[in-house]
Amino acid sequence: MTAEEWALAASAFFAGLASGLLGMLSTIMRPMLQAMDGPDFRNFMEAFLRFAEKGWGRVFNFAWSLGYINADYLEFIDARGIDVADRREIQNTPEWTASGTLNYEVPMASGRLNIGTTLSYRSRTQQFELRIPGLDQGSYALWDANLVWRSDSDRWTIGLHGRNLTDKRYITSGYNFLRQNPDTGDFILANGQPGLSSTLGAQGVLTAFYGNPRQVYLSVGLNFR
Repeated sequence: MTAEEWALAASAFFAGLASGLLGMLSTIMRPMLQAMDGPDFRNFMEAFLRFAEKGWGRVFNFAWSLGYINADYLEFIDARGIDVADRREIQNTPEWTASGTLNYEVPMASGRLNIGTTLSYRSRTQQFELRIPGLDQGSYALWDANLVWRSDSDRWTIGLHGRNLTDKRYITSGYNFLRQNPDTGDFILANGQPGLSSTLGAQGVLTAFYGNPRQVYLSVGLNFR
């Protein structure tokens, strides 16, 4: 990073994992239940907590993450020698990110079947410091899912996988060789009026690369150990 591109970033990331929380809950609550009046109520609650520990805790697993970053340029001197920090953004840096994954596992056919799904989110991003209409990506979410059977011996695995199940179109990168207003990012002609004009060749280039579309596929694994 050059002296003209000093950035101040403050970030906070939070992550949580739900697996094991039921066991911790029971550890905390049991002394409280023993101090409460009413043996029937205590017996019911302790039976519920034992079921939560030995039942739900072994079947369901939920993991989540949340990220926030506040990134800004303190100073950004452009080709005109002007500080345009308030008109620039850190490229490819979403302010918010989040994801959640839910897994469910049950015994099946001399093995275990795992059903998992993940939803992930990214807030809007710019491909470059100056906004580029038609190339910058707005906020979006992606949904993935998996259905995987694993034998008890761990020798065989068979899976059905889905990626981007809603077939979301989203831009991951790109190039721009069209003339822009250096303050707003709008496309302009050589005289500064609105329009399209090239900074490379006769016609100019505005190219976007997209993430993978919906994918559904099977997998088979054999462990030779």
